[in-house]
Amino acid sequence: MGWMAIALAGVCMLSAGCSREQEEEADAVLIDHEEETTDYATVKVTRGNVEKTMTLRCVYVQTGEEEISTPASGKKVEEVYVEPGDSVVKGQLLALLSGAGQEDKIRELEHRIARNRLLLEYTDTDEAYELSRRWWDYVYRSSQSEEEKEKLEDSLEEIRQSYQYKREDYQDAIDLDTLELSLQQKALEESCLYAGIDGVITYMYNTNLPVGTNVDGGNVLIRVADNSTCLFEAARASNPDCFREGQVLQLEMDAGSSQTEVDVVPYDMENWGEKIYFAVADEENVDIQAGAGGSMNVTVDSRSQVLTLPKKAVYTAGVKRFVYVQGEDGFPEVRWVGTGLEDDSLIEITGGLSEGEDVIVR
Repeated sequence: MGWMAIALAGVCMLSAGCSREQEEEADAVLIDHEEETTDYATVKVTRGNVEKTMTLRCVYVQTGEEEISTPASGKKVEEVYVEPGDSVVKGQLLALLSGAGQEDKIRELEHRIARNRLLLEYTDTDEAYELSRRWWDYVYRSSQSEEEKEKLEDSLEEIRQSYQYKREDYQDAIDLDTLELSLQQKALEESCLYAGIDGVITYMYNTNLPVGTNVDGGNVLIRVADNSTCLFEAARASNPDCFREGQVLQLEMDAGSSQTEVDVVPYDMENWGEKIYFAVADEENVDIQAGAGGSMNVTVDSRSQVLTLPKKAVYTAGVKRFVYVQGEDGFPEVRWVGTGLEDDSLIEITGGLSEGEDVIVR
């Protein structure tokens, strides 16, 4: 319409050339129009609800996960017993690295430690027997002279010293073997990769941890996901305050999923960070595979029974909003309005119009 272009030009000139005081003094600005009047499509200002929503994209993920690595560098993969996708149980041996042949050495050390501990325990008995025998010889097989008595005391001291040396030797051997055993057990532990949880193998170094591969300490070699605990995961929302504990939300699953719609609730909101999580409200009656996705519409803000207009009836000039209303002469005139919350189709009117007024639409 010709009046629309003229009106827009008039609004821009008004915004650029008039002072703030002049703008505030006028509730409506008349615009130039053509000679003939025109019939316009109008819409009434009515009361209604405005609801601003956002769409949140979610993926069903396994939240419990274990990363398996070895702290030692320079090891080589010798045997692998699993592959990605395999189910495993806690304590299951998954792979062996070089240095896993310590079992024989460990058994030998354990035997030596046990033997030396037993010999150490026997030293007291053996020492008591030797001392008793020397006393027996002195009492029943000697003249018990002063010379014999001195020999007895020297002999007893030699026996005591001898067994003290034996105790020290046995204890030293036990300590050394215990230290070596600890080192061998640590080396064996670093060479045997066990599952620490029940779950599914989701990752293996270099695709499937090939035999002969050299591995560095600290690198993740195998990843196990706990498939008993799954949650819907989403990027942190721009308005996290719109969620509350126990709030039931409806998530629409992607095409191809076994479920079409799932009720979910916010999960562990106190620990939300860059990712936020939602638990299935009724886990017993759903069958969702890890990796499945879906979307939910979440209400960010809302207004109830406020003055509203269709968004297409409201225009913008800089930071101000205006509408066209029909003047007394039958032609459009500009009316500045205050606006509030908007949704996909409606906008809240906070000032400048009254309920039931007619507004020109495009």
